[in-house]
Amino acid sequence: CAELRILRFQGYLAITLLMHENSDFIRLVVNSIRKDLDDLSEVNNCLALHAIANVGGKEMAEALIPDVHRLLISPTSRSFVKKKAALTLLRLYRKHSEIFPAEEWATRLVSNMDDENLGVALAVTSLVVTLAQDYPEAYEIACQKAVDRLAKITLDEDYSTDYVYYRVPVPWLQIKCLRLLQYYPPSDNATVRKTLNDVLEAIVTSSQESPKNVQHNNAQKAVLFEAINLAIHLDTESTVVARSAVLLGRFIL
Repeated sequence: CAELRILRFQGYLAITLLMHENSDFIRLVVNSIRKDLDDLSEVNNCLALHAIANVGGKEMAEALIPDVHRLLISPTSRSFVKKKAALTLLRLYRKHSEIFPAEEWATRLVSNMDDENLGVALAVTSLVVTLAQDYPEAYEIACQKAVDRLAKITLDEDYSTDYVYYRVPVPWLQIKCLRLLQYYPPSDNATVRKTLNDVLEAIVTSSQESPKNVQHNNAQKAVLFEAINLAIHLDTESTVVARSAVLLGRFIL
């Protein structure tokens, strides 16, 4: 078994280093890669996903993109496989958007934004943010997911300590959710608007904490500036915008 794993690893290493996306040999390895995507071994799944993302040819994408999508939405897939599947889909969409059934897959992709594993949630949200820019109507359903996730992080403090970066909880996920909401008009739902206002107030309040180091300062301010952009987008006359103006004035000084 150990020897087979080494041979498989060497084979994938050769594919990613020696083959380009238009290589005539690509079609010869597609079936082997598909078998590893269907394999029960998470290691084999991940090796196959890495090869697809790194080579990323149109022919390979057309043949394997349904299998990658299946790995992402499958309830039996491990978290790190789902994460890599989401990032592989993002890579394929950026290279060959014309073969990506973005509207057809919208509901299933968005449903993974509230995955319990924050790594999966971040990878899927990255994919959704990209797709929402090109298909805003299909991915409008992601807004509620973004609001719920922001509320969990900032108001309920519901997150794993593994994803606290220099005292800032999952800053990358917060930023992506805040940015996603800026692609859509303010919600007419009073409950959603109140929740968002509470989230923005919490972010502005926490940003007044003195940074402990450069990394803390960078993460803190990155989330804050995205929150200010969203606050302005929602209501330029809100108290959050007024408080933000004071903060920005301090930064200028």
